[in-house]
Amino acid sequence: ENLLAKRSDLDYILIECSGLANPGPIASVFWLDSSLESRLRLDGIITLVDVMNIEQQLQETQEAAQQIAYADRILLNKIDLLQQPSQSEQSGNMATLSASESPNQQQ
Repeated sequence: ENLLAKRSDLDYILIECSGLANPGPIASVFWLDSSLESRLRLDGIITLVDVMNIEQQLQETQEAAQQIAYADRILLNKIDLLQQPSQSEQSGNMATLSASESPNQQQ
């Protein structure tokens, strides 16, 4: 509420969800809360993917796939630690996951 009171001084509000959090409930606040809807809009969701651990996270949790699916932008972290062919493979994997699991495409 304090941020909204200073809205004229703000260009963006960045909400950082630490760890493996499902972005759906957070994003839905901007779609469902009529009091916020008129003052704020969801501009996008950015997901930071740790390429060294993403395969394990995808196997162990649903949240990793949900974060990728909801993302408008995916940033690959630690990509410099991978061998060159793996870099292209990881980028392709993220694009495939994002397109195939996008909640916006569900009916």
